[in-house]
Amino acid sequence: MAWVLMIVGVVLALLALIGISNRKAAKEAGLETKKAVGMIFFGLVLALFGYGLKVDSFEGPGLQAVLATIPEGDAHSWETGQFNDGVAVVINGSAGYWVKDGTAYAVNGVAKMLSSDIDYAPQGVSWLNIEEAVQ
Repeated sequence: MAWVLMIVGVVLALLALIGISNRKAAKEAGLETKKAVGMIFFGLVLALFGYGLKVDSFEGPGLQAVLATIPEGDAHSWETGQFNDGVAVVINGSAGYWVKDGTAYAVNGVAKMLSSDIDYAPQGVSWLNIEEAVQ
């Protein structure tokens, strides 16, 4: 669904942009400049909404896997990003996690203190990687 929204939005915006650039054809088709600008805006919003759905479908489950390991009320803020075919998660600005195939891993000691039952991330996944991925 997300891909469809992105593609339709981009195509709509491009067609309207072409309509603006060819004023003679646009006038014959009854496309006013004001309407074309509105179509471009709508197309871009549609594409961005689709992109948001795509990101949430990947990063959302990763965040949920991390939140399930943290005692209720201890996670006050979070950021997510994509890293190394998985999801990077930072909780409360300092607890780093990496989620791969639905399994959450601690990346630093702060995360291990919050989620004592999970393992550390494999070698090659560092706090710097996670911090960069969520920005």
